[in-house]
This record gives sequence, structure tokens and C-alpha cells, in this order.
Amino acid sequence: MQNLKFPTNFIANLTRSFDKFLVKNYVKYSVVSDEFNFKRFEKIYGIKAEIINYGIDYEFFSKGNKENVEKKYDLKNNFVLIQVGTLTPLKNQIESIKVVEKLKNKIPNIKLLLVGWGDEEYKQYLENYVRKNKLEKHVVFTGHLSREVIRDLYKACDVALFPIKSQGGWLSPFEALCSGIPIITSSFITSSNIIKENEIGIVTNNFSEAIMKVYKNREIFGKMADKGKKFVEEKLTWNNFSQKMLNLFENI
Repeated sequence: MQNLKFPTNFIANLTRSFDKFLVKNYVKYSVVSDEFNFKRFEKIYGIKAEIINYGIDYEFFSKGNKENVEKKYDLKNNFVLIQVGTLTPLKNQIESIKVVEKLKNKIPNIKLLLVGWGDEEYKQYLENYVRKNKLEKHVVFTGHLSREVIRDLYKACDVALFPIKSQGGWLSPFEALCSGIPIITSSFITSSNIIKENEIGIVTNNFSEAIMKVYKNREIFGKMADKGKKFVEEKLTWNNFSQKMLNLFENI
């Protein structure tokens, strides 16, 4: 007797249906990390979840020292952008490179640091694009770096850029804010609602325009970054996260 085989989409649909049945009938409390996932959860299950934001290690990321990295990465007298994250199409590092390509004549000393390893094929694509368009002096691939070096780099940079295409990217923008530098994110990043509503960074999909605004108005956006730094220190602590989770457990 031959084994029965079911189409993959049939199994997937059955799994989703069973998942929805379990959540709707047996789950009383649910928790998500941000408004993006709140809306996603409600759309899938028809249930409103509790939003409890992840904590950020402010104490660690606020203590960077730019002098540790300025010479190694030739950052002095440059307008430096940084994007931290795995090199993948979803993190959209190619957009950061294209921004530099577009602005290099308006900001001759612009430099982009791409921090992280990742998809080898995508990395090769990025490196080829840089060579083809003669951007070698403007774009630096640092590879994987320790948290200590990343916090030093944040202190040495002028803007943290996150043109992420889809969900994810919660931690890095807030870790950058701990250093007091302006952040620019896409509207697709999961933390975009918090950043926009609290006016602690620029949420946009026109990144070159946003960078020019920061470049021309550094004092204004420096104050915005200071506001963001204070917001992370006061609102996005692990103590806040833990207390809200404990309150939820007590209710249960």
C-alpha cells in the first residue's frame, strides 16, 4: 500500500486553521513586542494582544568612546552614516549604498559603514555595486564586530540609517539612540510607530532627503537624538519590561 501524500499547501492551511482554533479557544492572554505585531496578531487571530516593548541595554550602549575607532576607520572630518545588521535583502543595505551614491557630490566627505556579516551572495552583490560605481572610498564593509566596537562606532558617527524593507530591526535604532546620534528608519521597521509618535527619529522612505535635512540642520536633529536617548533610558528599560510581564503573570 502506497503512503498517502498531501499537497504542501493543504498541510500549511490545516496547520494555520488548527493554530487559530487553539489561540481563539484556549489562549486568554497574549503578548507582542510592538504595534506592528499587535496589528498582525489581531489580523490573524481576531484578538487584541498586550504590547510590552523589549528592553534596551542603555547602560552599555551609552558608554561608547569614539576615540577607540576614529583612526582605524578613518572617520575624522567625514560625515559618517552607519547601518548595523545582518547583510540580507530585507535589511536593504543596497539602499544605503545608493543613498551615498546619490549624495556624494553634495556631501563629498560622506562615508557609510556597513556593520555585519550575512548572506554571501548578497554581500557579493553589494561589493560589486560599490566597485562598479567607484564608491570604494565612501563605503566600508566592517564585517562582524563586537558590541563594544559597535557602541564606539555609534559615538563616532553622525547618522544611524535603517532602510529595512519588512518586519524586524527593533533593537539597533534604539541602541544607536543610546549614543545620542540621529536615527533614520523606514516606515516598515517594527519600531517605526514608537519612533514617529514620540518624535525621536525620522521615519521615511526617502532616505537621501532625510540625510540632507540632518546634514543641514545638525543642531535641530541633535536635540531630537538627545530626546530619543532620554526616551530609551526612561521608557525602554528591562525593569519596565519585567514589571509589565510580572503584572501579566499575576493577572493570569
